[in-house]
Amino acid sequence: MRRVLQIMQRYFTSRSRTRTEYDGTLIRPTIFANENDEMVANRKITGELFENDMALTVPQMLIVSRAQNGRFSRKVVADPNLRWQGARIPYVFGDSDEAWRKRIRNTLDYYERETCVRFVEDMTATDFVYFVRGSGCYSAVGKIGGSQGLSIGRGCESLGTISHEIAHSLGLVHEHERPERDSYIRINLQYAIPGTEGNFDKRSSDSIIDFGVPYDLGSVMHYASNAFSSETLRHTVDPIDTKYRSTIGNRVAPSFTDIKQINRVYCADRCANLVNTCRNGGYLNPNDCTRCKCPQGLSGSVCTDLEYSSCGSDLQATFSWQALNYSVSTTCYWRISAYPGGRVRFEVTDVFFKCSPTCSEFLEIKYTADMQLTGFRLCCFPEGGAILSEGPFIIVIIRAVAPSRFALRYISEGGEEPMPSEPVGNSLGGWSAWSTCSERCGACGLRTRRRVCQGRACRQSRYDSQTQICNMKACESGATLKLMRAKAAVVASRRRMRNRRASEWCCEKYIARNGWCYPVA
Repeated sequence: MRRVLQIMQRYFTSRSRTRTEYDGTLIRPTIFANENDEMVANRKITGELFENDMALTVPQMLIVSRAQNGRFSRKVVADPNLRWQGARIPYVFGDSDEAWRKRIRNTLDYYERETCVRFVEDMTATDFVYFVRGSGCYSAVGKIGGSQGLSIGRGCESLGTISHEIAHSLGLVHEHERPERDSYIRINLQYAIPGTEGNFDKRSSDSIIDFGVPYDLGSVMHYASNAFSSETLRHTVDPIDTKYRSTIGNRVAPSFTDIKQINRVYCADRCANLVNTCRNGGYLNPNDCTRCKCPQGLSGSVCTDLEYSSCGSDLQATFSWQALNYSVSTTCYWRISAYPGGRVRFEVTDVFFKCSPTCSEFLEIKYTADMQLTGFRLCCFPEGGAILSEGPFIIVIIRAVAPSRFALRYISEGGEEPMPSEPVGNSLGGWSAWSTCSERCGACGLRTRRRVCQGRACRQSRYDSQTQICNMKACESGATLKLMRAKAAVVASRRRMRNRRASEWCCEKYIARNGWCYPVA
């Protein structure tokens, strides 16, 4: 350990913009992305670790210090000798606390569900991961031989942080080290704590094998925007697309691409003789080659269906603006599709989730052409203005434990509205367009559409109709209704009496929240 620290001291001194002699005991970060970031748990020991949580060996640290610009050679992350053979990783616990063990086992179970890697508790193995309850969160990189410590200390017990450290033990390095990172992020060393500049070095293209998996700002291996920052509002790591500032530093769970990369490293022989028919970045599941592993938000036999949730649905964007708003404390998925040949333009107008620099509860929108990438996440306030999707649809995801809400509007830009469907079966024609809503606010109005019997079997002109409540925006104080329907008049009258002092109101069976009407549960 002393030899590693000596090499680190020389290395960080050479990388410092002030060339001040490095003293790891003086490195004490005080600015953190969220309470589950390993930077918090490691604040007292970060100066003794490489890139905050990587416990490198002497040979690995020598490779770093000798390489130009602090770059690893292929021996650290691309060397097959650093991988666990047969995708089998023996491990041993160094603490008897059953609650602590259960959290680690839950994360190991997560990896076994998502990958072909298998973790086996084995006290007789020669090479094994030794889980300890140390002073923070840290791990060796890859298989280094013998007993290799992996610390899950206090403050490190979340799924995201434990999975981050386990990923290091499998051979993954931090996402910001990738050679193509300059296309996605800017590194602002002028805002870094003096002496920590070496933690932001990127690797050469011959030192990291990405296995065809793209750079992902939502990777669980990515630094947060304020990593090693000396000032609260200064970003040491800043996405070029600033909508992703609250996405980087994710410690909720591994991203789809994190799991895909592990499967490419350890499970390449699984399903190798089968044709991958999965779409949207999906691939054959190494635990069941008859099924696809699909990006979050998508599912089905070839990853073209919307992932099931009790509160989401498929929505069709039209040539008129429509609203999607929801209050919830769960996980939901929506897909908003443009007309054929078009794209979706959308704008987030309201966001209220647990607020933190890196979102742990959030609204996520995937709007790029590559659906395997994490979307941008918002939890504090709306951002981005009106945005045009790169493809024909967007995926909207919410993840919340505490009561939260969001609102956005969307429209189809370009494309052609499909022709009404032909009469089938009972000779009913396609639906007409919806009529104008009978009221302008408060979920008080109705709109209708109809279809006519057009076939020879029709003895006379007959219509089939549908009715739908409309205009869900809450009525402002003093607003009046047309009262074209007797029932609406009674309901509205009662509602006005009950809410005459309210700043906003809705009709019966709906409640006003932040300008919108929501069904009463």
